[in-house]
Amino acid sequence: MNPNRLLISCFVTLALIHPAMASAAETTKSSDWEYPELAVSPRASERLEREAKLEGADRRTEHWALQLSAAGTLVSGFLGLAQPDRSKDPERQAAWVGIGAGSAWLIGTWLLSTHYTPYATGASEVAAMPAKSTREQLARERAAEQAIEAAARTGTRLKWLSFLSNGMASAYMLSNSRNDSAAKVAAIGSLVLSATPLVFTHHWNDVARQQQDYKKRIFGPVAGISATAFSDGIRPVFAMQWRW
Repeated sequence: MNPNRLLISCFVTLALIHPAMASAAETTKSSDWEYPELAVSPRASERLEREAKLEGADRRTEHWALQLSAAGTLVSGFLGLAQPDRSKDPERQAAWVGIGAGSAWLIGTWLLSTHYTPYATGASEVAAMPAKSTREQLARERAAEQAIEAAARTGTRLKWLSFLSNGMASAYMLSNSRNDSAAKVAAIGSLVLSATPLVFTHHWNDVARQQQDYKKRIFGPVAGISATAFSDGIRPVFAMQWRW
């Protein structure tokens, strides 16, 4: 085998694969690889702190999918109140149900955005925890993960409660609306909009999912294309190495 070809092979392989390993080694201590909570970048505590800083700026749009669904139900309720079907609903109960459901969700999401700050609360609790030893750091990161996951669980509950309440109210108004009326069209629209929280996930759920994805990538493979010298010349070779 030609020594020059072997040298080229080693150089190309190291140039393509080694940087990925070197960057991981620079940013992560060797002892941290024992715990994915400590090896992940960014750590849960760092992500929690960053989201806490952005929490106040996103208050107006934080629950937009829930509010859009509620607004559709509220508008449908007002139209049903103005154009009732006296034969089906003489007391206009369906319209009042829609107004009540839509108003409750709009007021509820406004109260949530002004008074419920899961990231800021979690960040303050985690910041007060010691972080000198590996055990203390691990406890700190797991507490941060729990705060992120708790917000995601709240987002999931809100999503399904919104869908069920606004969807049922819209279906009730649709079944009691007059044919060929704007109220019926609005009821159909609000029924469609009730699924908005299912289509567009809440930011709390996105943050939790992203953090879990970052954590999984710690044990992902490092792959690259290298060139290896064979007896008949240099050929490209796909190289994969697990980073554990």
